[in-house]
Parts: sequence; C-alpha cells; structure tokens
Amino acid sequence: MINNIFIQDADIKAIEFFLRNIELSGHKLPVELNELIRYINNSEAVVEKTRFYCIIKFHNSEKNFDVFDKVYEMQVLHKDAPPTVFHMYFKDNYLAEFEFFNADSSELIEQRLFVGEVLIRSY
Repeated sequence: MINNIFIQDADIKAIEFFLRNIELSGHKLPVELNELIRYINNSEAVVEKTRFYCIIKFHNSEKNFDVFDKVYEMQVLHKDAPPTVFHMYFKDNYLAEFEFFNADSSELIEQRLFVGEVLIRSY
C-alpha cells in the first residue's frame, strides 16, 4: 500500500492502478513491487498538478535524475474520449517520475481515468 505524505489520495490511486495493471500484464518492473512501494513511501515527492495533468517527481537523498533508461507507458482507451496516458520513468532501477494526462490535453475527469481497455508497453 502506498502511503506518502507528499501525494494526495487521488494521485496514489492512479499510481496503484498503474502498478496493478503492470503486474497483471506480465511486464516486469526493474525492481520488485514491494521494493518499489517502499521507495515511493520513503521518497520526497514533488507534485505538479493542474486540471490537465499530474507529474510526480520522486527524490531520494541518494539519487537525482536527468535521463531515464526505462519507461513504462499505459493507455486507458475510453469509449467516447481520447485515451488517458500514464508514464512511469526509471533511472538506474529507481523510480524517478510518474505522470498522467489525456492524450488530447483535455481536462482530467477522475471518474473516467480508470475506465476502459488498458494497453501497456515499455521502452
């Protein structure tokens, strides 16, 4: 369970939704899920959020990130709206950033974020 004082409950829900779908898809994260959750819980998180996007940057006293070496992308395809896109960025097996937004840059609607077909890829 994610519990980070810097991250609001609605944004925690988005991270947990992302991780649950990554796990169900069979994609392998660079670190074990329990280790990743421990890192999230113990990191200082800087959240930049508007009605249109949310970016959460994770900072740990040991690491600072400029370039990412692993990216996971999840798209939730909605019936009557552009997809919601989620990205999780890693550097040296540490989570650096998590973001989500609608593909057309429209306003995020929480009730729609998690409803639809899920597509996942990593690069």
